[in-house]
Order: sequence, then C-alpha cells, then structure tokens
Amino acid sequence: MMEVISSVQIGYGVHALFSTALVSTVLLAELPKRFGCGGPADISPRALATGSVCVMVRNLPEVACLTIVTLAGFLLRLKGDPMRFTDPNEVVVWEQIKREWPILMGADTLLGFQTMVRLCLLLTVSFRIWGRQRGDDKPDEATIGPLSGMAAVFSLGAMVARSSMCARSDAYWLEGPLGFEMPVACETAMVPLLAWFSFNAIRSAPKTALASLGYATWWASHHYFNFAANPSIDRLFTLAHTLEILASLAFLWWTIRAFLHGGFARLRHSIGVMYVVMPFQQALAAYYFLTVFSPANPNQVGAGRPFCLLILGNLLSLCSYLGAAGLYLGARLLDVEASTNHMDTGLAAGMQQDAEAATAVLGITPSALPFGQALMPVEESGMQERGEAFTPTSSARLVASAMLI
Repeated sequence: MMEVISSVQIGYGVHALFSTALVSTVLLAELPKRFGCGGPADISPRALATGSVCVMVRNLPEVACLTIVTLAGFLLRLKGDPMRFTDPNEVVVWEQIKREWPILMGADTLLGFQTMVRLCLLLTVSFRIWGRQRGDDKPDEATIGPLSGMAAVFSLGAMVARSSMCARSDAYWLEGPLGFEMPVACETAMVPLLAWFSFNAIRSAPKTALASLGYATWWASHHYFNFAANPSIDRLFTLAHTLEILASLAFLWWTIRAFLHGGFARLRHSIGVMYVVMPFQQALAAYYFLTVFSPANPNQVGAGRPFCLLILGNLLSLCSYLGAAGLYLGARLLDVEASTNHMDTGLAAGMQQDAEAATAVLGITPSALPFGQALMPVEESGMQERGEAFTPTSSARLVASAMLI
C-alpha cells in the first residue's frame, strides 16, 4: 500500500514539474512577442534581474515585511519543539504528528505562517495609507483596493470571532513552533486594522453589513464541531471560517467590478502584491484542511457538516483569490499591450485599431453598439465631446468591455 501511495506522489510531482515547465515556456515565448519586445532571445538575465530589482524597489515595504515574516517563521521552526504537553496521551499524539510532518513539525505551522502573512499584508497597507495621507483617518480605495469594501467587514468579523474563541478556550489553539500564543496575538493585532479599513463600508451600508453578518452567524450555528465540548465556542470556529469565505467572494466581486469599469487604473502599484499574497496565504489553509481534516470520527461533529464547510469553503476561497489575481493580471497586461500598440500614435490611429479589433470579435462596428458610449468613463466621454484626446488605455478598455458583453 505504501508503495502505491509513493508512486502516486511521485506521479503528481512529475506532473507538476512538467506543467510548470510547459507554462513557463509558453509565457517566455509568447509574452515578448505580444508586447512587441522581440523573442525570448531578447530577454537576457541582466534584463530580468533589472526588472526584478525595479519591482522590489517599488514595493519595498511589502518585500521587506514579507522577508522579515519568512525569516521569523524560519527561526521559530529552527528553535525546535516547544513541547507544551504534559498528558501522556497528548505526548504520544504529538510525537506521531511530528513523525508525519518532520519538516514543518506539525501541520499547524501552515496556519501559523498564514496568520503572520496576513498581519504583514495589513501592516504594509496601513503603512501605505499613513505615508500618503499623514494621519488622515479616511483610507482611500486606491491604496486598500479590494479590502476597501465588504471584504474588510467580513474579515473583521472573522478576526473578532476567532479572537473571542481563543480567549474563551484553548481547544482551537494552533500547536507547534508557530502556534500557541503567537497566532493569537497576530489575530488580535489585525482587529483594529480591519476595523479601520471597514469603517467606510459599514458607515455607507450598515444594513447590508448587519444582514450579511447575521446570515453568516445563522449558517455557522447549524454547522460546528465538538472539539471544545461547548457549542457557543465551537460555533465561533465555523463562524470565523464562514466569514473568511464570504470575504474571499467579496474580494472577487470587487475585482470583477473594477475590471469591468476600468477601476484598476487608479489603484496603487502595491495592490499587485496583495493579489499575489492573498492566493498564497489561502493555499496554505486549503492544503491544511485537505490534508489534515477528515470525517473519521463522528463524535467530532457537533451539528451539521462542518468538515464539508471547511474543506469545500477553503477551496472556494482559493479559487476566488486565484480568479481575482487572474483578472488583475489580465487588466494590467491589457494596459501594457494598449500602451505598446498605441505608442506614438494619435487619437484617430488608436480608435482605428480598436474599431478593427471590435469588428473582428463582434462582427459589427463599435459605432453600431447602442451601449458604446455607456461603457466609456464619464471623464473620457466629456473629453471626446470637447475634441480632446484621451489615453489609449481608455480606448482599449472600451473594446474589452464590449467584448465581454
């Protein structure tokens, strides 16, 4: 049986390596041609290094904070086993866990590192806001991005529920080198930051926020475990995860609206780091619940189907963050392509290219679309009426929106 499992794992590893190599080859061959940079031979190691350094300098707070967090997690792992257990049965279980996870010293290390990454992201966003506004208590949407709406409200509710649960019982505390008090402190530190981010959303739509939180609470009250032997505490655990699932869906919904309405143009470049970090941190949780949680003992269930909620819910969250990252990357590539194709051309040439693209895809000219003007931003329409030229990126967004419709 072990030989079969090892063969399957080796097959998955070979498949992953082959897929990664194939995707990298396609991107290396097609992206330079698509954006007018020649072929793969024109991409030298020096050019790649220079571009990487430029990206790191532009996102220095995020890179520095993520580096510190990764180094801190590595040092905590090197510190070794904290060994907080005194019960002989718990010691036996813990030794078995360490044998199954020799590198991480327990699967809880994944969730502990996820908590550290989340706090790091919120701290860097707060630093960006403070740097731009110097004490202004109104976080701008350009800096917070998808965390400026209901995603922040749901995340705040999840952190409050989780902090309350850990304060009342240690049944759900994480274990291992990145567990115990450290993740509890990180989650508590995230509460005021998320409250700051969600203030405008709660003030603008209090009924929506209250109704959404109430529905999540009702849903979680029907699906919970029996780890703490106290339904009021066990419900808080599934409530926190339910709200995090809703936060990921709100994150995706904000991204879809920004993609359709051209909202990415006003975002800060640091938002791109958020679209990379959020899928990564959610992948840690999805892998944890897929690997560790299995409905083997029915006595662990207090009510409903909490195992399905956690496993499927975390997979749904991962898909949401990956979809949001794909939309953001696609919009940015569309902007780069538009600026490359329209470089050093006037308004007439740019509009002619867009008209040809729309004709090829839709089979009709953009002027025949009754919703053509409605798809254009207000300020661009006004500029066109006054005879002023607008940017080629805006023209490309018109065609992209028409294609989607």
